[in-house]
Amino acid sequence: MRNYNKYQFSLSQMSMWLLCDCSVMFVLGYLFFKSTVLALICLAAVPLFVRLQKKRSIIKQKRDLLETFRMFICSLSAAMSGTGTSVELAVKEAYKELADMCPSTDCFVKELENILMTVDNNRAKSIENEFESFAQRTGLQDIIDFASVLASCRRSNASSIPHIVRLTSGMISDKLDIMHETKVVISENKTEFYMLMAAPSAFLAFMGATMGNFADVLYNTAGGRILMAAILAVNIGCFLYGVNVIDDDNVL
Repeated sequence: MRNYNKYQFSLSQMSMWLLCDCSVMFVLGYLFFKSTVLALICLAAVPLFVRLQKKRSIIKQKRDLLETFRMFICSLSAAMSGTGTSVELAVKEAYKELADMCPSTDCFVKELENILMTVDNNRAKSIENEFESFAQRTGLQDIIDFASVLASCRRSNASSIPHIVRLTSGMISDKLDIMHETKVVISENKTEFYMLMAAPSAFLAFMGATMGNFADVLYNTAGGRILMAAILAVNIGCFLYGVNVIDDDNVL
């Protein structure tokens, strides 16, 4: 069972990110210290960037799940609009629509297929319990709440399920619309943020190319290297914090 609160890089992905992060950190280290040895020591910060990329991948897969979940809820609501349509039949109809609209690699479509196969092959298992299990693995509160309410309605008052589905559909749609608006606002400031983060490195590169030996005191003395190390640490810290804020405000 896949846990959507975690993300496992493939070998090719891990190789790509390690190569990119190591290259960037080595170049930064050399710009700040003008020393190959100290630049190599800077590679110790690479795990921070790999962890950051893993977090961003988790957020992306959850965002994709929520997008497909909205489509599922809309299809489910339409399928249950008919009189006497059971939940199982409505979910199957919604799954068929999603399978036609979404790529075969879509995580939500695969999970929905597994849920239907499990229920069809094992009558002892109910669709609401399987959906609750899936919802817990996503870590998405909207899906968890929907699965919990669906299970409660099935046990008490099945006639209220269509109303719950329509209500959930509207709430998810409103939330995703707000998320998209937030994403647009953040995207407008992303370029400025990255330019600001690149400014110290660009200044050092310019200074090294135009000032000759004038700045050697920054690279050849203990005080200069401590100062450069502090600037580099602050720059990396601000970058990691800024990217976390952007991602946290973007979704979920």
